[in-house]
Amino acid sequence: GTISGSIGALIVFNVAQSHSLTNTVLLAAAITSLIAAFTVGGKALGKKYAIDNAESIIFRTGWVLASLEKAVGIKIFRL
Repeated sequence: GTISGSIGALIVFNVAQSHSLTNTVLLAAAITSLIAAFTVGGKALGKKYAIDNAESIIFRTGWVLASLEKAVGIKIFRL
């Protein structure tokens, strides 16, 4: 959220400066709306992927953590 908001502000500033705009309220609202739409849409796609592939995601995560434990020699989870 912080990064996308900062990038949105930078886009508004650059567009307003390059086109000599003095009132940037509508431009800022449009950019903010686009960022929000992409954020919500991306989150929805990510949730669908996570639900559909939960077992393989958990397996791969466990494999990565086990490999990291072996490589570094530090226990991440103590059971």
